[in-house]
Amino acid sequence: MITICIPVYNFDVRELVNTLVKQAREINAGIEIIVIDDASAENIKQHNRPLDNLPEVSVIELNHNIGRSRIRNRFLQYAHTNYLLFLDCDSRILHSGFLRNYFAMATKFNYSVICGGTQFPKTPVKLNKRLRWKYAVTKEIKSAEERTQHPHRSFITRNFLIRKDIFTRINFDPRITGYGHEDTLFGYHLKQDNIPVVHIDNPVLPEDIDTNIVFLQKTEQAIDNLHYIYTSLNYDEAFAEKVALLRFYKKTKQLKLTNLIKISYIILRPPLKLLLRHGICINPLFAFYKLGYWIRHRY
Repeated sequence: MITICIPVYNFDVRELVNTLVKQAREINAGIEIIVIDDASAENIKQHNRPLDNLPEVSVIELNHNIGRSRIRNRFLQYAHTNYLLFLDCDSRILHSGFLRNYFAMATKFNYSVICGGTQFPKTPVKLNKRLRWKYAVTKEIKSAEERTQHPHRSFITRNFLIRKDIFTRINFDPRITGYGHEDTLFGYHLKQDNIPVVHIDNPVLPEDIDTNIVFLQKTEQAIDNLHYIYTSLNYDEAFAEKVALLRFYKKTKQLKLTNLIKISYIILRPPLKLLLRHGICINPLFAFYKLGYWIRHRY
């Protein structure tokens, strides 16, 4: 059996849950689906509550928001199976064999961790969401073959299956409450513990693409999280090698460019942020924005 774990914050998951239930019944696969709501708005809770009437589903509502890491760890309290399949609440299942693929991999090979991947729409979205979309399609969306080249570095939380005994030993840092890099740290811990990560082409599609403004805010929050992680690991070089921003920062230090970048960022930040917020998302500009934010706020 597999426990499907869906952490929810302000999203209607009825379509996702019903799709999963339908697929499980078609292949006669035993599953339990646990939905934990992280203090969503009342109207969202009202939409999702009837799912608790399905025999495969349990809906749990939290009174206070506990954040992205702690809510994922919370599923250990409720899961009764040997495998946990984590899916973000805004995920759309793309094909009818989604659950069948995971069951086959788990039962046949008993892998420790399996990542299914993510897809984004191939056609450009509206300008107010273009930054998140372009960053995903140019930097994040990779085939299983590409992800396998750096399996731990490619770990993401949106769509992955993990053995319960592994997750009991290695879970998410509860001090990371906001968006960003909790999956980077998790992948790092898996590697440090010599736990293999297998990548397959079994993707889901995010339904809720952040606006440019929201994605910029989340990017800055992710960089703040990265600083916390990096310092808590005592500036571990093995960890730094797994993060593009830290590798880039290291090169700028070697070339003695950090002060120049810091000054340039302070001067250029207002017009650069304006361009990014309006969907003018040239990747080198976004990379400079992130590096400048890192240097300006941390060094």
